[in-house]
Amino acid sequence: MVKRLYISELHVGTLWLAPAQALHGRDVLRLRPGQMVEVFDDAGATAQATILTCQADQMSLRVESVHSPAQTDARWIIASALPKGTRSDWMVEKLCELGTPVFIPLLTRRSIVKAEGKNRLERWRRIAQEAARQSRRSGVMSIGVPAELGQVLARTPPASAWCMLAQAASTPITTALAQAAGAKLTIF
Repeated sequence: MVKRLYISELHVGTLWLAPAQALHGRDVLRLRPGQMVEVFDDAGATAQATILTCQADQMSLRVESVHSPAQTDARWIIASALPKGTRSDWMVEKLCELGTPVFIPLLTRRSIVKAEGKNRLERWRRIAQEAARQSRRSGVMSIGVPAELGQVLARTPPASAWCMLAQAASTPITTALAQAAGAKLTIF
């Protein structure tokens, strides 16, 4: 199986990985110069690349061609209040693995957990990058700026907003997405 590496923006030519990705490639994946890898970026583009150099915290790759992501009919945004503890990290990971393009943390009146601070958002972005690499997903889930429900609703066209409830009589997500083919959905 071809090893995967993340880079924020993919293009043809010589690319340098971020130090953390280079370290992961060298020490965890045990990559060496001359090996082929798959590279993916935030937008979902992928490419086959050849490793040129591989040092402690630097790795360069040669990319000959970039493949644009396939367009899908269904696109959804998940807006949710945050669960306690490490469950918010788990939620970000699973949403990314399921193919969610955008997650917006909701700030609600009764929320105990707040998505405040740059460190927390950066942590979730790293988790989303790792989940995309592990699940072989093209593209990385975007983590939106925490917002109140009213702010998210104001930015959402009325025809695209859905409220999902976990009840026995609820419509399964696969059915809802099939019914909304081609629409952009915001799921609360």
